[in-house]
Amino acid sequence: MKRYSTLAVAVACIAGVVGMGAPAYAGTGDCSRGYACVWADNDYNGKWWAQSISGSVKSTINNMASSAAANGGTCDATRFYDNGAASTGSYFVLNSRTLAGVNYRDPKLSNGAGTGPYSAQNWDNRVSRIVFTGPGC
Repeated sequence: MKRYSTLAVAVACIAGVVGMGAPAYAGTGDCSRGYACVWADNDYNGKWWAQSISGSVKSTINNMASSAAANGGTCDATRFYDNGAASTGSYFVLNSRTLAGVNYRDPKLSNGAGTGPYSAQNWDNRVSRIVFTGPGC
């Protein structure tokens, strides 16, 4: 019995570290240093995902983001792609809150997002991949 309860605690701890833990705050757009965050609803509400390494977003939030924030720890920018399989295709860029202090979040992706060649597009329900980029990466 003890082995199962220890396993349950370990799984709960891992789940908090990789996604639904402390790195993001509902309604504020705050995203902890070293993370990029997306929320399913406008204004940083609803289901959310935070990640600290470049890669595809969790399948339960893939193509569901309506707001986003970036706070790369050593990277000064973050790209949010619509292609989950590779770092190619359309993307928008948000700066790191800690390193740049401006243009680090967007409460409503449907009216365009961040900067970059595709920033004027409707980004609601399109984010599939997050890539940390820029000097320091």
